[in-house]
Amino acid sequence: IFCISLLAAFGAMPLLKRLRARTDRLKGPLSARLGLREAAWFPEDLGVACAALALAVAVSIGVGLMVESFRKEFAELLEARLAPDLWITVTDDQDSALLAANLTAMQGVTEVSLSGETQVRIQGLPVLLGFTTFDAKRAARYGHPIALSPDEVLINETLAGMLDREVGDGISDGSRSYRVAGVFKGYGETGLRLLINAAGVRGFTGAEPVFTRLSVDAEHPDRISDALTGWKGIEISLTKRVRERSMAIFDRTFATSDALAWLALLIASGALLNALAGFRLSQQATGRLLDALGVGPSFNLAVSLVRALVVGVTALVIALPLGIWLGFILCSEVNPRAFGWTLGFHLVPEPLLLPTGLALLAALVAGTLGGFTRIPGERR
Repeated sequence: IFCISLLAAFGAMPLLKRLRARTDRLKGPLSARLGLREAAWFPEDLGVACAALALAVAVSIGVGLMVESFRKEFAELLEARLAPDLWITVTDDQDSALLAANLTAMQGVTEVSLSGETQVRIQGLPVLLGFTTFDAKRAARYGHPIALSPDEVLINETLAGMLDREVGDGISDGSRSYRVAGVFKGYGETGLRLLINAAGVRGFTGAEPVFTRLSVDAEHPDRISDALTGWKGIEISLTKRVRERSMAIFDRTFATSDALAWLALLIASGALLNALAGFRLSQQATGRLLDALGVGPSFNLAVSLVRALVVGVTALVIALPLGIWLGFILCSEVNPRAFGWTLGFHLVPEPLLLPTGLALLAALVAGTLGGFTRIPGERR
């Protein structure tokens, strides 16, 4: 990433130099021709600022694409995992089966299912074993399209990496072997998880499964939640609130990334402003000649704006492909190696539009301020 970013940044000067061949055939206002000609004929003075702006925009695009790809997949995962309307966790000696029967009898309740989890060790690794009746509907929440058979398991990507297992491989509980039917994503999970039909739990634990959670589908989940308020030994979670809270936490988590991207753009914009101001001071002879010919401040401002826009557009030509490539690398390589789970790359327009617009705005602001930079001896 570092080497390719540097190579891309070094492309700023060659791009500006390639404009030289076109400057002799330019038509249009003199201010536009002069601004483009100066940017093309003095790339050494403007190339570094152009490269800095290109790298800042590329980083902002790359991180933005990674975050938006992550957000899209995380939202889809929440929709799948939090499909039931209501979750109930048994915290006391509450009889889960009796509670499920009472819930089923309530008006508006369409389905109640039991699940649980326990800690086991597989090949010396601590694994959280989750269990329920994995019919096609529940298995689909983890990316498996059909019901899970008694001799099949689902494992998360972290466990698959630790055990070096793929779909079709086997996992043993010590007495029998189970086929890995699927590998599911678990964003934010740092632990190892294995899912199995409740009937197979005894092979791992040596005891009958103990159900501690109930998922409830209901026509009016808020009413069911209100009806259960005050019941002892249970905790109630409405999935829509869990989903909203999860997305809010997600957005707060990546607020720092957005702030760093804005900071990089701000620093690059300052570098562009300094470069344009310094360039104008270095062209004192040209400035005094134009001043002697009676050229006013508005002309100098127009030249400075065109010069800044040429630098900004050149930076964007470098930044857009580099930023898309950075986003792809962050999703396909960096995330799996850093966290153990894969992340699909989604090319969406929002992360491209904001940095591009800010870069052009920064160029315009820098060009405006640079146009007012006074050359010693110049009349006002």
